[in-house]
Amino acid sequence: MPSLGSVFKHSLKNLFDIYFGLIPVIFAIGTIGLGLAEYTPVFDWLSAPLVPLLELLQIPEATKAAPAMIMGFADMYLPALVGKSIESEMTRFIVGAASITQIVYMSEVGALILKSNIKLNVLELFMIFILRTLISLVVITSVAHLLY
Repeated sequence: MPSLGSVFKHSLKNLFDIYFGLIPVIFAIGTIGLGLAEYTPVFDWLSAPLVPLLELLQIPEATKAAPAMIMGFADMYLPALVGKSIESEMTRFIVGAASITQIVYMSEVGALILKSNIKLNVLELFMIFILRTLISLVVITSVAHLLY
């Protein structure tokens, strides 16, 4: 067991590493994601393959919900921002529930994983995100059809 002083010194180093090395990255990714969501059609393009799946799952306003599903990769709160313009209560429920279950979003968890010793790159994180989204989407949509 290392000494208490050694543990404290190591913990303090980690604290400063997070504050000065990770938080600026989180802010930058969140800001860039928000800018892309508000001022460009990038998320519309990326979500185009998701629209037929959402229509197959009988989700109302699938074309508005699809970009919100993909925006969850940039930041957890972006889907809620886009979801406010969706009229269907069921679709808003699905978008909100999906944004909570996606977990791997670049502004926090993704940046932390990339900074850690875990050997994952951005493409692998995106693939994990897509798989989690597809699996949770089926479950959430089933529950939504029961509720609405």
